[in-house]
Amino acid sequence: MSGYGEPDWVNPQQSSTVVAEANVGESVTAAQAPDASSAEKGSGGKGGCVLSLLSIMNMGLAGMMTTLGVLTLIEVHRSGL
Repeated sequence: MSGYGEPDWVNPQQSSTVVAEANVGESVTAAQAPDASSAEKGSGGKGGCVLSLLSIMNMGLAGMMTTLGVLTLIEVHRSGL
């Protein structure tokens, strides 16, 4: 048993918990590696265009929020708060 406020895993030689390996069986396999033909296809048509448009809109929104923050700081500084 570990000391006060100290979890059991801190001192594994003193731990009384039993650890067992997981039995996953033969059905578990690793993921297949991508082949060269799928890597050359690209992002897939209109999906890439939509993603680019959303990214540009996201950058515009971030720029507007930055501008609003700067203008707010300037206004607070002018008001003397």
